[in-house]
Amino acid sequence: MRTSVDSISVFNGKSGGKRFLRPTDAVKDEDNESEYDSDDDTEDEERGIQDLIRRVSYNTLDDVAGDLTGVPGAAKYLNGQNDELLKAIAARKWTPETMKAELGIAAKKASTSKDQLKYDPDYLLYRAYKKFWDDRRAQA
Repeated sequence: MRTSVDSISVFNGKSGGKRFLRPTDAVKDEDNESEYDSDDDTEDEERGIQDLIRRVSYNTLDDVAGDLTGVPGAAKYLNGQNDELLKAIAARKWTPETMKAELGIAAKKASTSKDQLKYDPDYLLYRAYKKFWDDRRAQA
């Protein structure tokens, strides 16, 4: 179902029909008999999020992160990317203990305040990996 609309006909009532509009109703997928919304552009949104994150400057990162909370699917996408990263680390046979030693987490905890640790990328990676590791051990 396609609807043809001429930009002039909208204003003048003429129907020359040169542009096509995408249908907005749910369409049946013939391959797997499931319904999907034809306006679903999640792949484009994910690509847009990747491009945005790659191109954002370090100074504006906090502002962009705040704006991403309003983007549908952004949190799910970023969490999926984080899980893939943590799985890659686990595949290299790293444990939280080896990561802690390699990144010098004990020394950082001793010499840095808790407020500063909240912004330390090595410490944040270690905490995320430790949580990931503990969650996977609990499932096993």
